Amino acid sequence: MYAVIGLAYFMFRYLKQDRKKSVVESDSRLRSFFRMNSYINRRYLNSDALFVMICVSLVIAYHFFTAIAAIFMVIAIGLAYLPKVLKKQYFVPLMFCGIMGAVIAVLPMAAFLARGVPFNGSMNWATSVIEGKKWQGAETKYETNLNEALGENVAGEGNEDTSAEDETKVKIDYSKMSAKEIVIYVGNSLFSFASTTIYNEEAILVLFVCMLLGFLCSILMILRKKTRSIGQVYLAIIINMFILCIFGAAKKLGIVQLIEVARIATFAEPISGFIYIIPLDFAFRIAGGWKNRYYQAFLRTFSLFLGVGIASAIILLGWVHSFFYFDQAYYNESEYVLRNIKKTYPKDTYTIVSPTEEYYDVLDYGYHTQLAQFMDMVNGNQKLFTFPTKYVFFFIEKHVLNDYIYGYVDVNLKYAAKNFAYLGDVQDYYYQRAVIESQAYYWAQEFKKRYPDNFKVYFEDDIYVVYMMKQNVYSPYDPQIDYLSDYADEIKAIEKKADGTQ
Repeated sequence: MYAVIGLAYFMFRYLKQDRKKSVVESDSRLRSFFRMNSYINRRYLNSDALFVMICVSLVIAYHFFTAIAAIFMVIAIGLAYLPKVLKKQYFVPLMFCGIMGAVIAVLPMAAFLARGVPFNGSMNWATSVIEGKKWQGAETKYETNLNEALGENVAGEGNEDTSAEDETKVKIDYSKMSAKEIVIYVGNSLFSFASTTIYNEEAILVLFVCMLLGFLCSILMILRKKTRSIGQVYLAIIINMFILCIFGAAKKLGIVQLIEVARIATFAEPISGFIYIIPLDFAFRIAGGWKNRYYQAFLRTFSLFLGVGIASAIILLGWVHSFFYFDQAYYNESEYVLRNIKKTYPKDTYTIVSPTEEYYDVLDYGYHTQLAQFMDMVNGNQKLFTFPTKYVFFFIEKHVLNDYIYGYVDVNLKYAAKNFAYLGDVQDYYYQRAVIESQAYYWAQEFKKRYPDNFKVYFEDDIYVVYMMKQNVYSPYDPQIDYLSDYADEIKAIEKKADGTQ
């Protein structure tokens, strides 16, 4: 989001500056039109233009939704600065910087696509929505494959959900509505989106009032040449918020949804802060016209107390965002242990067996094997493979980081006894993490019993354990063992209890 704000900031700075046309006296009007390269030089490509280029490359490289939000911002700024933005001395340098920024961001993507690396799921979602197709999502496809692999019959469920969702699609015939009805319907749709996604109803009502007041303030500022640039900034911010709300209510309005509703709030909330301030900023600019020293000191003091009062009111009225929600990506223990291993052992002498989180940290230092693939091999579903290194470290979570089905749970025999379907997808760790970690935990305990001298605990605390296996690389250990045979009676009791509760 900061790149989108940066893009707007540097565009404002660039458009605020007075720039003269590059004129060649002997040129005809047609020839001067095609002399575009005269605007692509140091005279026009200053630091602000280069920062625009950098911000464009960042928003495209970050995420598809960020790029769309940046496009909305550029459209808003362009509309606010008409007709100035269409003048060659502004349009050509900004267009050049935008194209070059896009090239910088797209070239690495093109290289990876050429190598067969697919787009992120968000891009697939966007293309399917634009084409008018129903996007099931990578997660839905994985769930279907998982159910099939586990032999669970879920036929028909996906089709029912799809048809149900298709029936809820809103189709609006604006031709049968009067202008007043259209305005009321659009206004209610925007308010419904904003009050359920951004803030509560009271805060959104104040936001919409500030948008209306800000629009009037921007018109008044634009009419005066001295304050025109300020009014254009006001107008651009308001137009951008309006566009975000329009696409936030896209389903109700019957238009293409370019950004997921929940994601729009990410871009709308920072912009809303500016909108709340526009009427106050306008008032202080008018009040600050008198340059008396004592009056200016009073005005600054008053603005300070007003800011404190507004912040207090926001807190007391509950107009604050909810606490941040986050998913922990990995445990600190894995980072600490891996750093110690890289310092202690020579390169390429060890293999790390863990979930995919440690993969990139191991590159250029040692080898990595997916824990999910390893357990699938141990369970006899793959051909036996061994490790070519002297040292093998097994990273196992005693308290599962997160499991889509079971949540944050401790490893347990009831999870280890379940079937694990290895699909070779990173989402194995999202949907089956409790099963993978539990099976790995009980496998490690059994393996330690059999080879206590060469299979030891390298690190352990209450949530994490790392085992180290030391082996002869010319005669590596066979990891395929029956690690649940000693728990046969307990597993039967667990299965019997589960059948009784169903």
